[in-house]
Amino acid sequence: MPQWDMKRLASLPLLALAAISLGATPQEILTKRYQQFNKNILKSDSKGMRAWIESNCASKFTYTSYHKAKFDRAGYQNGILGQLAQTTKVLQSTLQVREFKRTGTTIVATVATEFKGLVVFDSRRLTLTDQSVTYETWQQSGSDWKLVKVIQINADTQMHQEGG
Repeated sequence: MPQWDMKRLASLPLLALAAISLGATPQEILTKRYQQFNKNILKSDSKGMRAWIESNCASKFTYTSYHKAKFDRAGYQNGILGQLAQTTKVLQSTLQVREFKRTGTTIVATVATEFKGLVVFDSRRLTLTDQSVTYETWQQSGSDWKLVKVIQINADTQMHQEGG
């Protein structure tokens, strides 16, 4: 085997180590997940949202609304899918992670969202606007991260006659 090939083979473990160290940080991984979540909202993609929840939310996931209503993973999923089903057109959806705070194997993300869309509610066509801030707790599970808890700390939801 030529000398050049032996040097390349010897350097492969070093290249692999460098690739691992250049891997995405947990914050980068979670940012991509949030981007996909928002894309699902923008496209009113119920199938994509169901898949996102099933792959990212822990089995013991809980959601607590601003008004202290609590939901398990199935209730959360039904709520989001129900809203998507009522939405006839998404006019705006933004999601911004304001902060990631990591403590050991836990990351708490402060997330601000804004939504505006045309919905059908009680057979009426309305414009729904929603602004919300949540604390979202992710727990490391092996080499992956699972969303275990969302607490809505601020919410402003309004419905207006269509176009409002």
